[in-house]
Amino acid sequence: MPVLSVWVIHRLSVCISERDAQMMQAKLRFNLCGGTVRATADALDRFAAGMARISKEVHERAGFKKMCALNDQPLLNYMLYRNGVTRPGKHPAAGELGPVHIFALFSGPALTIKTPRVCSIFETRNQQGRARGGWAN
Repeated sequence: MPVLSVWVIHRLSVCISERDAQMMQAKLRFNLCGGTVRATADALDRFAAGMARISKEVHERAGFKKMCALNDQPLLNYMLYRNGVTRPGKHPAAGELGPVHIFALFSGPALTIKTPRVCSIFETRNQQGRARGGWAN
């Protein structure tokens, strides 16, 4: 996975701190976006609580700057960094988050591409599920 993008580093510098952004850039070996998160209910609760704490901290530090409230990607990377997650793979104890497993791009259980063919497959599956009385959009 690529290291943090210039955009993420800039957001972290403005919204968290220049020092933290530089340390993250030097240590992180991924650049995550919220894309797909799969977990137990307890793990999702810890994840949501962690994101809420980071969001509150950012707003307190940044004085509610609009640019600091627009995206989750910098916050997600910062939360993982603060919990000792700096590379893809399994992390049995990631601070307040508990166990975390980060997959490299195109290697995990989620589909990470969007093409007309993929969208067609999803629509077909959604229609089949609705026809069987499954969960509808």
